[in-house]
Amino acid sequence: MKIALATDLYHPMINGVAVFTWNLAQGLVQRGHEVTVVAPSLTGEPTVEEDAGVRVVRLSSTKMPFYPDQVTEAKAALEFRGRRLPPFVYKNGIHVSWRPYSEIKAAFDDFRPDVVHNQTVGPVSIAILRYCRNRDVALVTTGHAYPDNITGQVALPRSLKRPIDEVVRRYFVHFLTHSEYVTMPTEYAIVDIALKGREKDFAVPIKAISNGIDLAEFSPGPATPETYGQFGLPPDRPLVGIVGRIDREKSMDVLLRAFRRVADFVPDVFFAIAGDGRDRDRLESLADELVLGPRLRWLGRVDRAELPDLYRAFHVFATTSETETQGIVIMEAMATGLPVVGVTAGALEDIVKDGRNGYAVPPRNPEATAAAITRLLQDRSLRETFGAASLEIVAKHNLDDVLGEFEDIYRQVLANRRTESGQTGSSDSATPDQAGSPGSATPDQAGSTDSATPDQAGSPDSATPDQTGSTDSSDAA
Repeated sequence: MKIALATDLYHPMINGVAVFTWNLAQGLVQRGHEVTVVAPSLTGEPTVEEDAGVRVVRLSSTKMPFYPDQVTEAKAALEFRGRRLPPFVYKNGIHVSWRPYSEIKAAFDDFRPDVVHNQTVGPVSIAILRYCRNRDVALVTTGHAYPDNITGQVALPRSLKRPIDEVVRRYFVHFLTHSEYVTMPTEYAIVDIALKGREKDFAVPIKAISNGIDLAEFSPGPATPETYGQFGLPPDRPLVGIVGRIDREKSMDVLLRAFRRVADFVPDVFFAIAGDGRDRDRLESLADELVLGPRLRWLGRVDRAELPDLYRAFHVFATTSETETQGIVIMEAMATGLPVVGVTAGALEDIVKDGRNGYAVPPRNPEATAAAITRLLQDRSLRETFGAASLEIVAKHNLDDVLGEFEDIYRQVLANRRTESGQTGSSDSATPDQAGSPGSATPDQAGSTDSATPDQAGSPDSATPDQTGSTDSSDAA
């Protein structure tokens, strides 16, 4: 099949969506498919790259200085009279493709995808909805985010945050229903985000499919001496670690307060935090207040190839994030045989089984988090038992199985289209031409705009500047 993946976040960015989309693209190519990815350029200039058989079309983009690019290390905070001031702008800001439709249309008209698989709900993905509608191309969407991934970036009062979160959630749901098939990483996320209070309105097929882990890459074993030296970690002390974005919605302040309590019961404990983000400066200040400095190492961004051995150096993996739709880094840690500590929020309970492979504690509770970590550090036999259970649980999330599930969905969507149009034949032989592809007459070719659709009022498409003017002439990025 010819499969196009669309995302506003992509490798080498460090976040769950970028990692999943990169894994999916690489895996599908290895299984014999042709894959094109469209994503914002990391420099602003449009380019076409080849990455291990994957064609990556980088779209014209604008740097937004108010959020780091998740590729380079975030700018360190300034100091004023001995106090750190959080940065308000970042030299290496995230790049956003605000008007990508014309470039996407050119790339996909050339590639002629059988199916497009959407990963986000930003400007790139909004343009994808429009393209698939205009060209009548099959569209599958995976929902990865909680509203808090957006609203959690700023400190909002609870009275204001709750209604805003609900508006964002409704937008997510409305966006998803414009696809022909929807997936989310867990059943919990489906119920909590997509079906919450509106099961009857969600008429699109939806299925839980794991993000998946490459179990050949992430596997148990001892860490190498070089890893301890590279990251400045003590090989002879109990080590608690976390890997991930250091942003406010990850609630790492709770984890730091838990670390302080753990140190009171396990005096030789050492902590490692791998990752970077907007909240790092605030958390470093908090760590200083908690006097964690001598026993805490901030590792910054870690290359993906170095992650498996870093996990192997840990004795316990802990997170206090409440906004995971699954948690790729947690599954990576589990795949190296680690016991895990998480919270009873988000979708973590699907992989963190309390009392089996770790502990699931109440959210925003440093005391309970510390107690769980302490118990694991003080009982090697328990760590080994829970670590073995982690391997058993994560075996069900093998990336190879995940790739097969997505192939089945692509084929099912194409088969449904052929059934509706009265065509027959195998799923793999279907081409865009068979279902109203760029080779057939479309609204674009007839000079019509997008205005003659039932989605004109209130759809995600109506919120973009691309819909002003004629369909093609106003789409310069």
